[in-house]
Amino acid sequence: VFDVPARVFVPAMSVGALLYITVYTLLGFFLGQPVLDLLEQVHLPFGLFGSLIPLGLLVWWTLRARQELARRVVPTAGSEREQRFRAGAIAGGLATIGSTLALNVLINLAGNIAFTAPDTILERTAARLAFSAAREVEPGWFFVAVPVYLGVGVLWGAGYALWGEERLGNLTDWQKGVLFAMLPFLISLVFAMPLLGLGYFGVGATGPVAAVGELGRHVTYGLLLGLIYPVLRYRRQVRVIPHAETELAADQPITA
Repeated sequence: VFDVPARVFVPAMSVGALLYITVYTLLGFFLGQPVLDLLEQVHLPFGLFGSLIPLGLLVWWTLRARQELARRVVPTAGSEREQRFRAGAIAGGLATIGSTLALNVLINLAGNIAFTAPDTILERTAARLAFSAAREVEPGWFFVAVPVYLGVGVLWGAGYALWGEERLGNLTDWQKGVLFAMLPFLISLVFAMPLLGLGYFGVGATGPVAAVGELGRHVTYGLLLGLIYPVLRYRRQVRVIPHAETELAADQPITA
């Protein structure tokens, strides 16, 4: 299976099956049938892991990298604006990807709850979203919206670095990012969502669901932007020291 030898695959599968049966039996023995019934109602789609794993890696990297912010290196004045622009653009791209992954996780969880608890508001909302997407959203716009979507996030990140971050006072990094993200959120409600057929301020056939989802996405975008930008802005500079003979010779000034 997948070019894995049987002598490796079969024992691993046997151990995994044994552990699964053992844990399941112990849960039923100590906690009872209601716990087993609850576990049987949990459905974890593959799409959930496809978004949750990279999102978790991004959050883990951000939190770990921010531990190094105490040792900030002030860049030289000549390259400061360029470095801010580059750091903001990269942070904006990462924040766009992270906010999209977070929204996908919420959509998968909401769909799972609607599947296990039929005739609820979540199920009706999911049906309304599917119906409105098929009826109102212009299909051609999606081919344009996807690359523009990522590019706009990068540009907003650069704008935050060059203009927004310094003008938001003494707020914490995440507060600055979330507050700044309200500007693209309002622009999205007025311009982007009507172009996609979701109505002004996101109130179309889906009701307020689209607007609430867009608000959550922008809050996550701002949160990640505010946390990631300082990491890239003040990352430690690494100076390569020549060590080979040819490099040392090239590094020496030429004398007449």
